[in-house]
Amino acid sequence: MPFVLVKPETSIRVERRGPPAYRFDYWLGDDLMGSPPVFLVTGRLKDALLALDPEVPFHFEPIRVESSSFYLARNPGRELPAFWRWHVEGRPGVDDAGLLAGWDLVVSGRVLEALLAFRVEQAQILQFRDRATA
Repeated sequence: MPFVLVKPETSIRVERRGPPAYRFDYWLGDDLMGSPPVFLVTGRLKDALLALDPEVPFHFEPIRVESSSFYLARNPGRELPAFWRWHVEGRPGVDDAGLLAGWDLVVSGRVLEALLAFRVEQAQILQFRDRATA
């Protein structure tokens, strides 16, 4: 099974006052966002990933998102969708999703197919070569 490294759109920052909030300065519309090692997905992508029924289960947490004043000034009337935090817990290059060095998202071919069924236009998708098998 081929694996790829996915570097998603990074337009969020985590605000640490009280419960964590994810503040958007901009959003170009992708269903997968990230500020590694934090990855956010829209509800529709979450549902598609859960439907894959991976061997190492995917865990998602509802989160609070906020629009920064910069976002509001440049996107009048454009609401952010609900996002979920994806807690990636598998082994990179072995399970359907894992973090390489605790940071980079590595996904299987079937997860990649699910991602590509949605909007991930800003993501970089790179070949993953496992150093243990190279």
